[in-house]
Amino acid sequence: MQNVVSMKGTRGGLLVSFNEEEDYLAVITQFREMIEEKKKFFEGSPMSIDLGWREMTRENIEELMEVFRVNDLILQGLISSSATTRKIAEEYNIKVIIGRLGLAQHHGAKNKKIYYQKSQEKEEEREQTLLVRRTMRSGQNVDFEGNVVVMGDVNPGAEIIAAGDIIVWGSIRGSVWAGSKGNRKAKIIARELNPSKLKIDEYVYMGIIGDLKGNSKTAFLIEEDIAIESY
Repeated sequence: MQNVVSMKGTRGGLLVSFNEEEDYLAVITQFREMIEEKKKFFEGSPMSIDLGWREMTRENIEELMEVFRVNDLILQGLISSSATTRKIAEEYNIKVIIGRLGLAQHHGAKNKKIYYQKSQEKEEEREQTLLVRRTMRSGQNVDFEGNVVVMGDVNPGAEIIAAGDIIVWGSIRGSVWAGSKGNRKAKIIARELNPSKLKIDEYVYMGIIGDLKGNSKTAFLIEEDIAIESY
């Protein structure tokens, strides 16, 4: 069987990455075998699971938790770009973050079955940026408390909500909302701008983007109107 699970050490413990393109049964089976083969080595080691864009079901989460429980492992939390997965994980009192930001401060919660470290991280004053290294497909969404940079396109049906700026290296054809927490200075910048919905702060753009000269476009607020200009 090809490797669908990879592992490396970090300052915050072990980071395990699940191949998001593979069938979950194959992934969880290989992970279980990996743990059971070297159980003594992994026992007591803090571990985070990077799920990428994989959308987990409740059954998937419970199966993963069972592997941790029976092998006396410490699950710090999950790292996921899927809003669906994050929502389900939080229902099980599992700490979850977007992407790999803040991994060194990534701590979990504690319940009756699995032991997680309590969160000690403090609110950081500096603005964070989430880097999405792929095109966002329909049904994928990001909701982040800082800036979001996408190294690809935002396809129809995809959505980005950012408290800060949104910068897309390709085309925006999905829904984008910058300055979602009241930041009137937030901007949206893209190579091509043809969104299904564009919003900055509480204002929605109702006009037509049109053909502007230049390779990129930027959207920003002027008083209570959203302006679109060549960038």
